[in-house]
Amino acid sequence: MLARSAKIKKNLFPHIPKKEDRLKTKTRKIVALKPSGKKLKKECDELWSQIIKERAGYKSEISGTPGEISSKSGDLIGLSSHHIVHKPNYFLRYDLDNGIVLTAFKEHTNGVHSNDPVISREYSDKIINYIGLERWQRLISKRSQSVAVDLTDKKTLLTEILNKLRRINAQRENA
Repeated sequence: MLARSAKIKKNLFPHIPKKEDRLKTKTRKIVALKPSGKKLKKECDELWSQIIKERAGYKSEISGTPGEISSKSGDLIGLSSHHIVHKPNYFLRYDLDNGIVLTAFKEHTNGVHSNDPVISREYSDKIINYIGLERWQRLISKRSQSVAVDLTDKKTLLTEILNKLRRINAQRENA
C-alpha cells in the first residue's frame, strides 16, 4: 500500500520536467514561436476595432460624438467598436461590414447592451436604421455560414487594410 501511494505522488506533476531535462533546456537556442491562437485572436480583434474607428473618422456613427483624448495616457477614449450582429464565428467576427462605432457608455454599454430591453431595442433599431435593412439582412444571413478562417492570414489582411485607410485619411487631411 505504501509503495502504491508513493508511485501516485511521483506522477502528480508530470508536466514539470526532470532536473536533468531542465538543464538541457537552458542550453537550447531560443526561437521565435508563432503567436498562440488566443494572442492572434486578440490582435485581430484589436485591428478590426481600429479599422472600424478609422473608417468612421473616430466618432460615433449614430450621434456623431467624437472620441476624446485621455489626459493621462494620450489614448483615444470614449468610443467602442461594436459588432452589429452577434459574432458566432470568425467569418462574421472580422467582417468589416459587421462593425459600427458607438460612444462607449451612452450608446454601447448603457444603450445596445443595456439591461433594459426597451433601451436596448431602441439602440438596435437606431443601428439598423443607420446601416439600412439590406446590410442588416446580409449580416443576419452570414450568421449561419461556417467558413474556416486562418487567423494569421486574417491578421495580415486587417493590417494592410488599416494601413491603407490611414494613408487615405492622411491624404484627405493634407488636401
